[in-house]
Formats: sequence, structure tokens, C-alpha cells
Amino acid sequence: MAEAVQTYIVTPLAGEFVAGNLHGGVGTPIRLTDAQARYELLLGTIVLDGTAVPVEPPAGPVTALDRLELTRGSKPWDASVGELAAFLLMRILPEVTETLGDVEGRIVGGAAAADNTLGKLAIRIATLAEQTQAGLQGLAPLRSPAFREAPTAPTPLPGSNSDRLATTAYVTAALAALGLGAAAFASTGSEAGNVPVLDARGKLLSSVLPALAITDIAEVGSQAEMLALTAQTGDIAIRTDLNRTFALAAEPASTLANWKELRTPTDTVLAVAGLTGTITAAALRTALALGISDISGLQAALNGKQAADGTLTALAALTTVADRLIYATGDDQFALTTFTSLARTLLAGADAAAMRGTLGLGSAAVASTGSAAGNVPVLDAAGKLLSSMLPALAITDIAEVGSQAEMLALTAQTGDIAIRTDLNRTFALAAEPASTLANWKELRTPTDTVLAVAGLTGTITAAALRTALALGISDISGLQTALNGKQAADGTLTALANLTTAADQLIYATGSDQFALTAFTGLARTLLAGADAAAMRGSLGVREVIRGNSGPTSIPAGATRYLGIGVVGGSPSDVWVAAGRRGRLSNLRVITQAAPGDGQSWTFTIQKLFADTALTCSIAGTGTNMGTDLTRTVDFEATDRLCIKVVATSGAPATSAIAFSLDFLALD
Repeated sequence: MAEAVQTYIVTPLAGEFVAGNLHGGVGTPIRLTDAQARYELLLGTIVLDGTAVPVEPPAGPVTALDRLELTRGSKPWDASVGELAAFLLMRILPEVTETLGDVEGRIVGGAAAADNTLGKLAIRIATLAEQTQAGLQGLAPLRSPAFREAPTAPTPLPGSNSDRLATTAYVTAALAALGLGAAAFASTGSEAGNVPVLDARGKLLSSVLPALAITDIAEVGSQAEMLALTAQTGDIAIRTDLNRTFALAAEPASTLANWKELRTPTDTVLAVAGLTGTITAAALRTALALGISDISGLQAALNGKQAADGTLTALAALTTVADRLIYATGDDQFALTTFTSLARTLLAGADAAAMRGTLGLGSAAVASTGSAAGNVPVLDAAGKLLSSMLPALAITDIAEVGSQAEMLALTAQTGDIAIRTDLNRTFALAAEPASTLANWKELRTPTDTVLAVAGLTGTITAAALRTALALGISDISGLQTALNGKQAADGTLTALANLTTAADQLIYATGSDQFALTAFTGLARTLLAGADAAAMRGSLGVREVIRGNSGPTSIPAGATRYLGIGVVGGSPSDVWVAAGRRGRLSNLRVITQAAPGDGQSWTFTIQKLFADTALTCSIAGTGTNMGTDLTRTVDFEATDRLCIKVVATSGAPATSAIAFSLDFLALD
């Protein structure tokens, strides 16, 4: 269902755009959703339709910093009153009567219209120049100034969109209002301070990685040489004295137990089941005389097979298609429901934050850049990640080449592998460049020899041996009897049996007789057990926003009143409402039609069971008509009564139509 929209009025604090929309100017209406309007209301760039639009205060008297819109001849001339005064004093004042004929201008935000004639402007500028000449001595020039010590400037109001200076206080407040981390302002790329992105292969570009020692390879002639290596985890030592290869599994390298041999078969077939020479499949089957007990685990596997069962029969009758989930509709009754990729991703969320991210309810922009836990890394001045941020890695590219020339021509880095099909040998690059033959080290393994088994010679694979033996059910004593009475073969059951399940996993269909597993966390189970959408939102920790308006009844000066939704009362018992469910209120925001005035204020406090809570905010002075408490919270039981207490100072103007909002997080 589309989110409701309301009409708001654009205030003088608005820039060219409001909530990403181009507006028609100050005082014009604009239609926004509550989500779009929330931040703009806090900035004061809009007010609800029917609320008085704040007016910018009138300009004060002319100062040296006021800007002038000037033309000299046909060209624009941008200058301040002080700059023009100094220029006239030093160069043009003696000839002012001749010069004024060429200068037209008006003061922007300065003197009244009666002072805008050129004659009065000249007199005013000359007087101001004489008064300020002494003060200008030793000051920084107004064009390209170089300030000393700690110059200050007025801090603009929140949401200002003009050519005024943005002070550090203004920028800090604007950034804090957005809630963004440093990573949100970093650009992607390979320059210093950028956030690196993955290439088309889903990997970091090698150009952004610092110099790393990843899988160094060394040839050594003895155990002593191997233990003396300066090596780190993952490095390889080729023992030429043993014709074997070892990898360092843990540091230090001086400990022999930390070196693990990379093993390969060293078997030579001499005799099989008492047979020698060329062994036929028939002879081997006869010699082996295999029974169920001769195959490890077969009897246990048969014993553990599921007997014919109504549940399995019902499952077998289902015709599955892609993206479907099996669920029970009754005893031995099942049906399919849609199970999209998004649903699988949602249920795979390990916690509520992950699920909110899947649903677009969260933001990763709050992470800061840096090297601490949870930070987003940025590149250093060399355009690379800091090596301290990288875990122990083994990054190895593998290439097949048909000659030494092809191997030496590879674009490779330390640790890469080259498989020489011409030699049937494998080499690893121990050091760069790859074009140097001595940098390539052969990975050695013992030579294997097989005579013949079931008509096979050389290296015999298990698949080739099974084909040669051509074993049938009758070749295994008792197997046919054991198979009788077992569950009939079925594509659905076969597909289910092929799955390797684990804790917190859910089976779903990916096609006809095709299944896969997806994560099914405790939170996901709680989520799906929710009886309604509200319960599910509570499981996800989604906050609901309570909004209200006090209505037309005014709150007079010096009075204490109590607010409900559209109602104002003289006591809490006139306006209270029940919380309705157990939950937590936070982020109190209040907007009045205007500021209370100099030295005056309104204080708004959430009451629980007719008593004040810590959740409170005030609107004071002339600077703003908004107040917030974004730090404190208060918990309510379902039956607790709540309302908003308003205290007005004695000089505060009467006010009505007070807009307020609170975030509610269900805790039941």
C-alpha cells in the first residue's frame, strides 16, 4: 500500500531542493510522505500546511562585510563595502565625481532603499572608509585572505543554502544530523583515501595491495636448512634431499612439527588379493568374494535406510519447481509455496540487523573509516591497503603451459603455479620476475608405478577400476535380500537424500526433484512463527513511528497542560491513552507554529502512569520552533497510561496545533 502524503509549506531556510524535489519558492506548497518530510521538518525547511511560515529577520545596518552587486561599464564587479571603501580611499576618492558616472549599484542586505542613490552611497562609503582605514591596517586582505590564529564566523542556521561561510560547528551539526560515517564520504577508486572496489572477477585489484610476502617457496637440501628459513605461515620448502615438499602450517619455522608434508601416493602394486601379474576383473571378483560385511559401513547403511513411510510417499508425490518451499498442511500432507531468493536471503540473516539490511530497513553508511574493528579500510598515500589490515593469505594463480618459453612469458607473481604439460611437471614461482628460469621451483613428488589391475595399467582411477570390475548385485553376497523391502527409488527422495544437512538449515526446492539448503536461524524461525505482521516486525526490531497533533486548543502562557492525539487537557486523566503493548518509546520530536520568544520556553515531557519520565525536550528563545530528545528512552507495559506534559513560561505566547512524534519499539 502506498505511503500517505501530506501538504507542507516551503520556508526561507529551504535551498533549491526539498527532500530531493525542486520546489516553487518560499511559501509554496509541496507534497511529501512522512518519511520524506521527517528530516526537512527538523531542519526547518518546511512546515505543515496551515502553520505560519517563519520569516527571516530584517537586515541590520550596513557593515564592511556587506556584499555589493556592482557593474563597471558592462562587466559585473563583486566586492564588499569594506573592499570598495578601501579602493576608493586609496585610488578613486580624489576623482569620485568622475568615477560615479560609471558605477551603478545597490547594497544587498544592507541599508534601506533611501540610501541606495549613488551620491549617498559615495558619501557613506567615504565615511566608512575613513573610519575603518586604521582598523584595516595589519588585517588579512579580503580577496584570498591568509588568516592567523583562530578566526571565527557566525554559524548559519541548520539547512541554510546560501553563500555564507559554513563554520566547523555548522558542518559538524549537519553531518551529525545525517548520521553518516566517514566511509559515506569516500569515493571509490585506487587513490589515497578512496574505498577500493572489486573487479569483474569479484577480487581486489592487485594494484591496491601493499607489498606482501604470500607463499614464499624455497629449495633446501636438509632439515637444518628448512628449520633455518625465515618463513611465515603458508610458505613452502622443497627438500631436495628427500624429494618431498613441506608447507609451514604455523610459526615459528624453527619448529619441525610446524612443517607439514604435502603428500602424494607412493604405492607400487605388487599383488592384489593373492593375484599377481595381469589381473582380470573376473579373477579379482572371485578372489575378493565380497559380501555385505566386507564393505565397511554397508550393513549399517542398509540398516539405517528408511522403510516405506507415508510421509516419504507424500513427499515423493510432490512435483517441485524452482524457488518453492515444502510445508506441511496436515498429517502426511504437504504442499509447495513460493520461496524466492530474497526470502532465502532474509531467513539467512543471523540477526535482526542483517534481516533489516535485506529488507532495506538499515544503512551501512554509519560505519567509520579506520583500522579498528568494524571500520571500513581506506587506501594509504600509495593507493594500497595497510598490510596490518590483511589476514594471512595465500593467493595463487595456476596456469597450464606447453613449454619453458610459455612459462617464462607468464604475467605471474610470487606463489603462482605453472603446470608444464610438455614435462608433466609442476613449478611454482619462488621470486619475481617470472621471466627468470631460476625463480621457478619444481614441486617434487615421488614417482608412482602400477603394473596391472583388472586389465588396467599405469595410474588407475577408482572410476576405471569400478568399470573394469563391473560389479553387480549378485557379486555381493546377501545384497539383493537386503535391498528387498526398502523404499522404492524416487527422484524426490533421491534428491533429498543427496543433501548434507546441518544445524539451522532449511530444505527448499530449486526445480523438479531438485533441492538446496539455506540458512534457517533461530531468529528466522521466530520470525515465521509470528501470528501477524506486527509480531514479525517486533521480531526484526523495526521501530514504528507514533505521530500526533494537539489540535486547535491553545496552551496559554504560564500554564501546564497535557497532550493526547488531537486533544489538550488540564490533567493527565483527560487525555491519557494506554500503551497497548509492551514496548520502548524514544526519539521525541516536537514542532510548534513559532518560536516562544526571547527568554521564554515550552517544555515537553512524556508521562507514564501520570508521572514524569526522563524522555523530555524544550523549545526556547527565538532561534527555533523545534525540540528533540534523541538519546533517552522509556519502557511501557501494555496497560501503562501515557500522555505528554507541556509547561509554558509566563511570557510564552499561546500556541496550538503542536506536532509531535515518537519511535515505538515492541518488546513483547
